[in-house]
Amino acid sequence: MKKAKPGYKLVKWLFRKEIEIPEDWVVKKIDELFELLLTGTNSRSDLDKKSDIHYIHYGDIHTKWNKFILDCSFQEIPMIRKDKVEKLPLLKEGDLIVADVSEDYDGSGASILIKNIKNKKIVSGLHTFALRNNDETISLNFRRYITSMRFVKTQIISFITGVSVYGLSKNNFKKIRICLPPLKQQQKIASILSNVDDLISFYDNSIESTQKLKKGLMQTLLTRGIGHKKFKKVKWLFGKEIEIPEEWNIKKLFDLCENKNDIVAGPFGSNLLVDDYIEKGTPIIRLQNIHRNNFINKNIKFISNLKADELKYHSYIPGDIILAKLGDPIGKTCIVPDDFSPGIVVADVVRIRTSSKKADKIFVEYVLNSDACKKQHNMEKIGTTRPRVNLAQIRKLIFPCPSVDEQKNISDILMKIDLKIDESESKKSNLEKIKKGLMQKLLTGQIRVTA
Repeated sequence: MKKAKPGYKLVKWLFRKEIEIPEDWVVKKIDELFELLLTGTNSRSDLDKKSDIHYIHYGDIHTKWNKFILDCSFQEIPMIRKDKVEKLPLLKEGDLIVADVSEDYDGSGASILIKNIKNKKIVSGLHTFALRNNDETISLNFRRYITSMRFVKTQIISFITGVSVYGLSKNNFKKIRICLPPLKQQQKIASILSNVDDLISFYDNSIESTQKLKKGLMQTLLTRGIGHKKFKKVKWLFGKEIEIPEEWNIKKLFDLCENKNDIVAGPFGSNLLVDDYIEKGTPIIRLQNIHRNNFINKNIKFISNLKADELKYHSYIPGDIILAKLGDPIGKTCIVPDDFSPGIVVADVVRIRTSSKKADKIFVEYVLNSDACKKQHNMEKIGTTRPRVNLAQIRKLIFPCPSVDEQKNISDILMKIDLKIDESESKKSNLEKIKKGLMQKLLTGQIRVTA
């Protein structure tokens, strides 16, 4: 018979198993700890900016407020007409709102804690559970982590139903059991985790503000350059005119290449099939390997060297620019890394090889990822379910073009900003890994805290 280690106890759990928790922890069901409030059923079509009632929609929990807390003092909350939700109770400080549907297992049971509500009138809406702990048995900040506890998440996943969308019923949600530490331990655990969350939020804000800076700088640098004082008006898209430096010209993408074959798309689908893929050989670049200014070196597929020789017209080499002519967004572009092997691009990828005498390839990469090129793609795209642009349209993309030296100077400025973003994203990612490990151990009692 299994025995608990000193200071711990065994409690009955799912599938007739037992789990080990600290002796001073208790097991309670959701409906023993929380009152479940009435929630709305209104879709986004009922939202109204002129109202004074705020409405929490499950979709916003997954996308806008996916950081455990909804800080009502500054975060934007949609509004709804009062007569649409007059029977719903107003939320209070510390209420926990849980999304009861998700598109994946990871998002199942996503929740937010209501903070700094003050005088705002807020109701909980479509596909949500609104939980209120009236007896203060659960620390305010500890509540935000409840649905992320491993023991709780396992139960949520066991209860959800559906195929493409996963749903959790209220009756099943009420049955979920929580392993609960004493109140002072809850406060200590929440303090440790919230300190890590604060650091993650710091880097989130840093990334967001730097991305805004980059967007503004790109708009300026790619149209007005560096240090110019004299400008000229030139014809632009949609019959408009724009101002560019006197020394600049409007160029088409193929103007920056030596010959027409420097911009080619991958082979027709029938010429390169999934059946051609092998374990090792010549690599192929697919849509999923292309992000904006970032080559994704994951899940690389290969074809035989013989097959690659048949398709050599569609080849790439390290340093080539690659563009996705299908997908969301259309036209995302990156450069093949110097340490990546030569290979073949697939049908919906375009390989671009600019002349070093005419262009700095990093500058061209930034241009192709700019709003100006996005607008041209959107104007020319064909298809509805899988919109795309064709090769001829890509060759004719237009943009303001400075000298090669100025192109390099502009690239250097933008690369420094990207480096700052990359550093912040790396630090954020490391913190998220640390937090995941802490949650695993603190919220199961594997690591004990002293009150």
